[in-house]
Amino acid sequence: MRVVLGWSTVGALAVLGLISLGFLALIPAAALGAAIGAGAHPPDRTAFGMAAGGGLLFLLVAHSNRNGPLNPDGWGTIGALLLAFGLVGFAVARHRAGGSHHAA
Repeated sequence: MRVVLGWSTVGALAVLGLISLGFLALIPAAALGAAIGAGAHPPDRTAFGMAAGGGLLFLLVAHSNRNGPLNPDGWGTIGALLLAFGLVGFAVARHRAGGSHHAA
């Protein structure tokens, strides 16, 4: 579970860097990704965790714009899809791997 939470944080920072803060968020995302990646976790879990983290950030933008100025519908839809894809994908990958022996 810590793996998906760690990669979710990397994904959220990466998306934040791409849509707003630039290198201010991309550098910590890369550093955290390198630290987590040193644990040699399966790449599918990495991608699913990053998708979930990116989805959470999109949902945060949607929620903060529920009364304007941006239309939150697109942000919320993308966020919900990314979050669902990430969590379901992680669960399926974990199940196929035979449980939690790689999920530390």
